Amino acid sequence: MVSDRPPPWNYSAPLARRPAIHQSQKPQAVNLLMGYAQLNATFTLDASLVDQSHFEEVKTKGFLGGQAGGGVVGVKKPRPNSGFLGGFNLNSIGGSLNSLIGGDNMSSVKEMNAVTNSRAIPLLSTPQSLLFVDMHLEPGEEQSYSYSYPLPRGLPSSHRGKAIKISYNLTIGVQGLPGSRDVHTVRQVNVPIRVFPGVSRDGEIYGHDLMQPHVILRDLARTKPVLAAEGHEEITTSTTPGDERPTTEFLTFVDTLLDRNRRRQSSTGTMDAFSNSQDTGSRGKTLQAVDRAIVYSNSLSDGDSSPNRFEIARTGQRVAVIVIGRPLHRLGETITAVVDFSESEIAASSLKATLETSEKVTPALAVRSVATINRITRKIYGARWENILFSKRATFSFSIPASATPTFVTSGVNLDWSLRFEFGTLKPIESEEGGILATPDLLEEVVNDEKSTVNVAVENVECETFEVVIPITVYGDLVPDGREGEEIVGIPI
Repeated sequence: MVSDRPPPWNYSAPLARRPAIHQSQKPQAVNLLMGYAQLNATFTLDASLVDQSHFEEVKTKGFLGGQAGGGVVGVKKPRPNSGFLGGFNLNSIGGSLNSLIGGDNMSSVKEMNAVTNSRAIPLLSTPQSLLFVDMHLEPGEEQSYSYSYPLPRGLPSSHRGKAIKISYNLTIGVQGLPGSRDVHTVRQVNVPIRVFPGVSRDGEIYGHDLMQPHVILRDLARTKPVLAAEGHEEITTSTTPGDERPTTEFLTFVDTLLDRNRRRQSSTGTMDAFSNSQDTGSRGKTLQAVDRAIVYSNSLSDGDSSPNRFEIARTGQRVAVIVIGRPLHRLGETITAVVDFSESEIAASSLKATLETSEKVTPALAVRSVATINRITRKIYGARWENILFSKRATFSFSIPASATPTFVTSGVNLDWSLRFEFGTLKPIESEEGGILATPDLLEEVVNDEKSTVNVAVENVECETFEVVIPITVYGDLVPDGREGEEIVGIPI
């Protein structure tokens, strides 16, 4: 008898197919509609040290999403009709490049509330500058562009302190061509940059009013393609002759719009004739001004005291004379101070020297006392202790870190550099004859016989301490962030 059922070992069920191993996708060419760069700066304040209620109105003066502040709240601006050039017509000739990016509008109540609730307070806002239009890149092909923007005078330096934090960012974004699924998606990256304060011809550091941010509506940037390395061909985009003509016409049209519509220069009024006064040699002029100020920092005029020599006295009696190399320095330099005790009238036993910074808050904005703010915001870059009992001279040297923040001045918070000296002096005592002994006995006799006399140091000595603060000025300098010849790594978008 034979069963119709096959034996179990002959039973074969259909096995699940393994997914086919797909080969890695081949790199595809990239078509980009446009690319832009934008520079902006903001600052934040510590509410426990600075009263922020004074800056609520300042928040509405900045940019949000590339749009300028102002307008009618709650009224939505019309969107472009259709196509890439839909926003460019005679009725909206004053529109900026921001409408092309598809950014949000400042006139919505939602975004006005977002600005008010944000901790960041605008310091500098610039329009978006066009880098390229209609770019085609083959796999492995690269294109580089240079972007330069003249900064207004008086901007404070980049700083991450306790009372205030100031940050500058360069935003770079690109957008795909119409027809792709992410045509309205802008890929962007924020690159933090470091800024140093401006200096006048006499070496004076420019100040800035925190209540008046620089809102620049005119595009003052200079952009251009960067040539390839020497011996190679220039990097260009792969476009057909038919595609080059619309691109050129579009760039010409945009330049015409920007030149024709000046709008207003700035919300602060400090940008008057700014574009005419700024040129490519402004950086060299600033360095020359710093060099000139340092060279003449120790020069004396009739009737003036020495700017680098300080006589220290206590109760009318001389303690020491402090001489520093010069009162003006750059980042990365070394400060040298010599303390002379040769003609002192009060004996000093110890000396502590520190190189430090502190943030000074304007009394009208300060929430706490000056002493409390100074203690919280104090930052020490170098300290040294010396036992100077019976010494004639002491020397101190401190290096200013290249990564530190130079001196800056604003209407609300300043950053000051200083050398602090803490003296420990022996307290004068009355002698048996009724006179005053400047130096008390530091030895006491323990053994005295016909053979010898043994003296030991006293266990306790009455001392007094006091501090002396010498202000100095630290300028920014062209300090490289890495080693010379270090490879520059790009940030992908």
